[in-house]
Amino acid sequence: MIHTDASRDAADAQLARFVAHAGADYARDRNTDSGQGNHKNVSTLSPWLRHRCLLEDDVLTAVLAEHTPASATAFVQEVFWRGYFRGHLEHRPSLWTRYCTERDAAWVHAQSDTPLQRRLDTARRGETGIACFDHWAHELTATGYLHNHARMWFASIWIFTLELPWTLGADFFLTHLLDGDPASNTCSWRWVAGLHTTGKVYAARSDNIATFTNGRFPRTPGLASDASPLEESPLPPVVAPAIEADATLASPCRLGVLIVESDCQAESLTLPSTPCSVLTLTNPCQRAVEALSESAADFTRMALIDASERAATAFGVHTNSDANSHWEAAIREWIATEQLDVVAVARPPVGWVHDRLQPVLAAIEDAGTCVTRISRPHDRVVWPHSAKGFFKLKKQIPSILAKLNLPAG
Repeated sequence: MIHTDASRDAADAQLARFVAHAGADYARDRNTDSGQGNHKNVSTLSPWLRHRCLLEDDVLTAVLAEHTPASATAFVQEVFWRGYFRGHLEHRPSLWTRYCTERDAAWVHAQSDTPLQRRLDTARRGETGIACFDHWAHELTATGYLHNHARMWFASIWIFTLELPWTLGADFFLTHLLDGDPASNTCSWRWVAGLHTTGKVYAARSDNIATFTNGRFPRTPGLASDASPLEESPLPPVVAPAIEADATLASPCRLGVLIVESDCQAESLTLPSTPCSVLTLTNPCQRAVEALSESAADFTRMALIDASERAATAFGVHTNSDANSHWEAAIREWIATEQLDVVAVARPPVGWVHDRLQPVLAAIEDAGTCVTRISRPHDRVVWPHSAKGFFKLKKQIPSILAKLNLPAG
């Protein structure tokens, strides 16, 4: 633990190991952080889910084949939290742009504020003297993973006890997490800070930490006693996310499939025709102010290479890979070489892949190549219920499962 094999085979193997524990075991033990190398009470599937080497519906199908929806309620809801956060950000893309702007400003400010920079360095190195926090900082940088409860405690201590900019804490996570996700990470840090649910914060408490770490940290003195929610200016109005219809082609044409790090399962896309070529962009995006950790970059790169190989087998075509950072040049050369009429790509959600890819796709469309962005069925049925709080989506889970042709109880 944590996983270093980014392949779909490794994801399937981990899912098979976990699925028997997705019912009562998970409900009972899921909030306990047993420490580095001992996270057997949770699925640890998030690195593959983040890159969609494994789809949410793949996981739900496997779990509900062995458990009733009632017995697996806790785990099923956790799967839907991921879709909820993505949908929430799709309704509020300004949350992402605001986060990036505030993060960059905080980083620039820290370069000229020596005391703040020292405090940031101390926190990132895990040298604060707060035993649990320092342990989690070391675990994160060593493994690229933290238990979800530990992430919440860490964020709370970062914001309210150490009084550091929340955006730089979220950025620290994105630098190292194998499952670093723009929606889950941004919304979770905002939730802890009292920005997601206005005025409601998550305050780390010594007794809670002791209980749910099996007594590994029996006392955590000095935690902030007054965790006042952060404040921000009003957000722009909510916008309904675009959900693309299934693509159709008016006449036979040459179709190419583009694979990027936000979706590494091209073989399961609903394509308008059989592709004649695949291009995989294997250079990981820059997602944090500092360089991506070696482990996170390697996992992303390996996930993309595995996705390319699976697509080659599924479609019976030669695949092209490009590790350069200039995406537009690589895609234009691919289109010209393969004489493509249409490029299909799984719709990238709000985040760094979308920010980087969307201008490139727009330029390609302007040059005369048709681009079809394909929405996943899971997103189509989850995102419309994600405009407000999770409770709104939670009530719809049975009907969503039915729409996905999964047991709904």
